[in-house]
Amino acid sequence: MKCLVCMGILFAALGMIVAGPALAEERLSVEGITNPDGTGQMRVTGGTRPWRWEACTPQLRHCEPFATGRVVETAGASAGTVFRVRDAGGRVGVSPEWRGLLKAVEPPRVTGVIQADGFVSPVQGVWSGGWEGGLTQLQLAACVTETGEECVSISSPWRPGCALSASFAINPVFAGWYLRVADWQVPGHNFTDGLVGHLPFNEPPWGYGEVLKRSPTTSVAIVGQIAPAGTPPAGECGPPPAPIATISAEGIARVECGAGCSVALVGTRKGRRQLVTHQIREQGLLTPFAALEMKLPSAALARLGAGKLRLTVEIDGARWAQRTIRTFDS
Repeated sequence: MKCLVCMGILFAALGMIVAGPALAEERLSVEGITNPDGTGQMRVTGGTRPWRWEACTPQLRHCEPFATGRVVETAGASAGTVFRVRDAGGRVGVSPEWRGLLKAVEPPRVTGVIQADGFVSPVQGVWSGGWEGGLTQLQLAACVTETGEECVSISSPWRPGCALSASFAINPVFAGWYLRVADWQVPGHNFTDGLVGHLPFNEPPWGYGEVLKRSPTTSVAIVGQIAPAGTPPAGECGPPPAPIATISAEGIARVECGAGCSVALVGTRKGRRQLVTHQIREQGLLTPFAALEMKLPSAALARLGAGKLRLTVEIDGARWAQRTIRTFDS
């Protein structure tokens, strides 16, 4: 009996157990990749050939044959497509949503004081297209010229004793230089390596890694000249960036909260009130989550009725953004 159990464990580890119905329930791993030119690609891990892909609506309610192969380009697929793949054994995998060609809409920026010994935090830019839930890598650099020449990285992901969301102190050696911020849309969905590594303790906190170059997947901005030093900061770990919240004319709230926070989108009209909530956890300053986008569900809008609707974003109970929009009967 013990031998049979051992053999079963061994076969399971080697992926050799074959069971009809259970096999169909196994999942394939699908990675969404952004190519250097902003187009997309899917790659399936595991399974057996042939791999057959379908292009589907986001809820998988309607699918059409799309392509075959382990690696497939998104060319020909419309924005808002989810790709489903099946292998010869019936295993299934689903991609994140493809939102079309990746394009930079607004450049990255910083918050804080652009001054030697001041604390600054990089803020990701705004992008359209790409993969849902794609990862961002931010980088701060100091450049000799205002046009971004002779730059050196000044943001290290390795800061012992600092919180993940702590802002960066600008070393006085860079007074008079120009602060540059870059936002790189990491090629692979759920890609975790990026520029992450460690900096030796006996090295200064700059010169880490290659300075990111401008490209279709990397947005770059010079945000100002670094002023002379003021009062020296208390260490290298600054405060986290303040939350950022906006509401679009379509009623979509966009929230960034590096230190983590509780978010509520509240809609009010003629004494009626509806809300949706979300919890954002703390994140790395150089590897922030995609901005949270939230809106009131259609059922909540129906309960509020058509007409002028007041939307409010509350962060940790405090009012952060407001906008009045107009809703219509469905």
